[in-house]
Parts: sequence; structure tokens; C-alpha cells
Amino acid sequence: MFSRSARTLLCVCEFNSCPSQLAEGVARPLLPAGWRVLSAGLTRVSDEVVRALHEIAIDSRDQVSKSLDDIRHEHIDDVFVLARPAVDIVRATFPEARIWEWLMDDPLRVEGGPDRVREAVRSARDELQRRFGRWLAAVSTATGSDPTGPTTGAGRRGP
Repeated sequence: MFSRSARTLLCVCEFNSCPSQLAEGVARPLLPAGWRVLSAGLTRVSDEVVRALHEIAIDSRDQVSKSLDDIRHEHIDDVFVLARPAVDIVRATFPEARIWEWLMDDPLRVEGGPDRVREAVRSARDELQRRFGRWLAAVSTATGSDPTGPTTGAGRRGP
């Protein structure tokens, strides 16, 4: 059975204002005790993200945007890359981490006004919950070894 020893996960998108913050918010309550989840990018957390997480009883008001430079010296086990522009820099910054390419469009860039953006943020939130749920199920049911496999720094498309 997979060891539940502490791991540190990092979620990265282009600006750290929406997908990575959603991922951090939805992953936190799903993770085993002792695990950490961080997010990184370039800009502050969107109010729309805080609102979407609050709708499903997740308090993300204490999440703070961080750049990759802010956390480059952290030990990171798994990185979930949510935006194509971040893939190469993540591989260079965290060469020993397992890289998961969970690429998605930035819901804050959806056209059609605030209601359309709000729906896109909710949809991204729900998709990230599904992905983390499947990933954690795979991790927790693996036998003999960590199912993330020997993909250190090489990239891997996840569930």
C-alpha cells in the first residue's frame, strides 16, 4: 500500500490568480494529514476564485499568491501545471519533482461578461476537484510503489 508520508504538492498556472489558486483550494481538504499544497504564479488571487471556493465551503481567504521564485527552495514532490506557458519553467525550477500536466484554459479570460466568467470559474473548480479526487484515489490504492512513477522532471499527463 502507498505510504501516506508527508508530501508537498505545488499547483502552477500562468498568473496564480485563478486555476492554481482553485487547485490549491480544492486539494487542501482532500489531502491526507501532514500533506501540504502550495500554488505559484505572478498575480494576486481573484475575488471570483475566493467566491467559487466559498460556495463549496472552502475558506481560501488566507491563500496568498506566490511566484516560483518565492518557493523555488521548497522541497516539492509533485507539481500540477495548469497552463502551457508554465511547463518549461516548472521543469527547470523543480527538476526532481514529478510533473503533472493538467493544462486548462484560464476561466478569468472567458468572454461574455461576469456571469460567464463566474460559470467558467465554477466549472474549472469542479473539474479540479474531480482530477484531484481521481489522482488521490490512484495514489492511495497503488501497491508496491508510488503510482506517479519514475517521471521525475520529465512531465506526465495526469488523470
